[in-house]
Amino acid sequence: MRFLSFDTSTEAIHLSLVENGIAQNEMVVAEKDAQTRQEAVAALMPSVVSLLADVGWKKSDIDCVVIGQGPGSFTGVRTGVVTGRSMAQGLHVGLVPVNLFECYATICTLPSAIVLASGRGRYFVAGFDSYDEKSGSFEISVEPTAISTAQLQETIGAYATWCLDEKALTELEAEREKLSAGSGSTAPTFKPLPILENIATRQAQLVGNRISLKLSETTASNGGKQSDAAESGSTEDSSLRESILQAYPYQPVAPLYLRNPSITLKKPAPSAEAKS
Repeated sequence: MRFLSFDTSTEAIHLSLVENGIAQNEMVVAEKDAQTRQEAVAALMPSVVSLLADVGWKKSDIDCVVIGQGPGSFTGVRTGVVTGRSMAQGLHVGLVPVNLFECYATICTLPSAIVLASGRGRYFVAGFDSYDEKSGSFEISVEPTAISTAQLQETIGAYATWCLDEKALTELEAEREKLSAGSGSTAPTFKPLPILENIATRQAQLVGNRISLKLSETTASNGGKQSDAAESGSTEDSSLRESILQAYPYQPVAPLYLRNPSITLKKPAPSAEAKS
């Protein structure tokens, strides 16, 4: 299976071409290299074109598109999902979203809570109990949510270990002992979040496991028969793409925002009556 995978939810744009679980080409476009976040996001499609050209893939070689659905910056998450939906529709392939927490949970020691700074004294958090590498599935006790510092203990206090990104670790280190005050529990152990060199590659590897399992289950439920697309005499590649498309259509895929965009709406101009 050949995947085009990208994530635009963080300060850098991560892209990867993955075939059978192995990255064939990777790219990271850092915000500092593009001067602004908008410029970094605008580099997404040119980067995809460059990535494909470097390995000699055509767009028609892609079996599935994988995207990061967030959480993260409002503009980044929205752009990634919209681009992914457009590409999947145009290429007639499946679209599989992966949230950022899942990528980190595969490299954290579980059970752990994962904490990402979201700005303005708020945090994206999720609590993972276990990860099954064979199926790519997780046992989750705290679904992804956005909360304030005051809500941390109540939401993820049951986890003895918290894995925090660099900004969250800096902001919360002074609060660690206070987080357990009055709750009868010990202060959580803080660990730096492991570094993901390329988020897009990890996304595609997660999805590859899921798709393989799902298609195997579908074949088993059909008594070992191939899909209709395969029986109709189409090629093996087109049969695979059709099966993935049926299992993972682009239409339901939506951003995982978790919080409202950081924008200020202009106040409406006063009416003529109000002026008088």
